Amino acid sequence: MNIGNFDAFTADLGRLMRLSSPIALSEIPVAFREDVVSFIAGQTLVKNAEGQLLVSEKTIRRWTKKILERGFDYEIDLKTYGNK
Repeated sequence: MNIGNFDAFTADLGRLMRLSSPIALSEIPVAFREDVVSFIAGQTLVKNAEGQLLVSEKTIRRWTKKILERGFDYEIDLKTYGNK
């Protein structure tokens, strides 16, 4: 059974679950980004001094809870995860 980069996948998801400050949308792993953007649609976002959109740690925790309870809304190919 080929699980690809499952360790990288779980490490990235775990890191997001432990955030203690907002994260730039561009810093969210590409494989997760489409699902996060769908989850935060309609929410107010702020920009940091560099002009990057920030997602609050509270919103990311709610998103990771959704992932654990209901799964992703988009396919994530674990065979190629982290290769982009």
